[in-house]
Amino acid sequence: MQDQESGDVCSVCKKSVKGGFGVIEEDAGDGFTIEISATPDRDFNVCDACNDVVHFACSRHPETGYCDRCFEKYNLEDPETAPGSAA
Repeated sequence: MQDQESGDVCSVCKKSVKGGFGVIEEDAGDGFTIEISATPDRDFNVCDACNDVVHFACSRHPETGYCDRCFEKYNLEDPETAPGSAA
């Protein structure tokens, strides 16, 4: 797996983020598959809506994949606190 360091900074605290994403390519017989996975040391999300980079620790809802601004803007629900969750 190739580590792809982001070189980015958190849009909230302005400190450097760690880790990144790796790309794994596998032969699938008549084609191939590509998997993009996080490195074990990754400490940030890239917001699914606006692409802001945010440390997990700087986000109120890191498990959603959205920054706090977009989470509120789109009136999303946190799977950890949604009605019917085990939290």
